[in-house]
Amino acid sequence: MNVPVNIATVQHFKDSSSREMLAQVFLVEPEVATVKELATSKSRSRVTLETLQAVADENGIGESYRKVRNGVGGVLEAHATVEYAGYSWKLDASRRRLVLAIGATPAEGGGLWFRIHATRLVDYLGINLKELRTWLPESIDDYVVSGWVVPFEDDGDNPVGWQGAFRTVEEVDRFIDGLRAAAGQ
Repeated sequence: MNVPVNIATVQHFKDSSSREMLAQVFLVEPEVATVKELATSKSRSRVTLETLQAVADENGIGESYRKVRNGVGGVLEAHATVEYAGYSWKLDASRRRLVLAIGATPAEGGGLWFRIHATRLVDYLGINLKELRTWLPESIDDYVVSGWVVPFEDDGDNPVGWQGAFRTVEEVDRFIDGLRAAAGQ
């Protein structure tokens, strides 16, 4: 049996007006422990998009996570992994191309983290990298996508990938609006 364990220390304080307070400090932050519990579970197949949504809700990024899930629906196909929700389009019955990943735990500095395989997404949508870039937050980093899940020959020699965080609902809306318009929806 696999039982998740975390350690917390509790301190008792009393202020000048005699109010009593308790402070908890965890060895592993609860939101990180939740994701690690999912990752080490013997039953990985139980990780669903709904499970990830619940983790995102617990981590305070549920609204943005939900907006991406709902906004991307119909354009890309969603699937759950232990660490993120992946969004792909199907090539055929057995193959799909991953183009977007969003995390259920907050990005460093807050917000909903994402990774985009830009080369694949612009190919799928029939747009250019410059247009895709305008849909994303200003602060993003290059992300090495070679070998990202399953490499494809037509990804080219130097596929482009970006990662960052949607820190506001407006940033999420701009991305979804651009994606849906390019997909003709």
